[in-house]
Amino acid sequence: MEVLRAASGWLDLGLADEALVELNELPFEQQTNRDVLELLPITKTEAGLAVVMGHEISHAIASHGNERMSAQMLQELGFSALDVAMANKPEKTRSIFESAVGMGAELGIMLPFSRRQESEADRMGLIFMAMAGYDPNEAVNFWTRMAVQSGGQSVPEFLSTHPSDETRINDIQTKYLPEAMKYYKK
Repeated sequence: MEVLRAASGWLDLGLADEALVELNELPFEQQTNRDVLELLPITKTEAGLAVVMGHEISHAIASHGNERMSAQMLQELGFSALDVAMANKPEKTRSIFESAVGMGAELGIMLPFSRRQESEADRMGLIFMAMAGYDPNEAVNFWTRMAVQSGGQSVPEFLSTHPSDETRINDIQTKYLPEAMKYYKK
């Protein structure tokens, strides 16, 4: 509960233990706060919490929400253009073609785009936590606990908005930690 108290102050929510039950009632703009609080039992330490906070702050700083909205608007524009182009085709042909294009856009553009944003947030988050004085090596421990928490029950990476646990941990160890450690002062 020490981590919960620290997070409550840090997030300036002033939530008591009982308030965790009400997390699903938070408005959309507090979704990140809800997500962070739900992860508190897995964070275990302040450094674990710094992994989560650094990651979520990175999404905000990198404007990932705006990027996703822009990408979705472009996708909708493309679908509208496709609908106009297919207007003279039989309904069954249109339906099959539009479904195939929709699935292709989701699997080939939108999901990889989302996974890249998650990876970028991982990388930036490690740098931020290191700059704040937290050991970025804790990220490996945190994401390992997350993998255990999921019980190995996850969708294949190509169908997911997030990198697989294995990919995420490997990228942190081999790509992001060496860079983040340059910012870490013990």
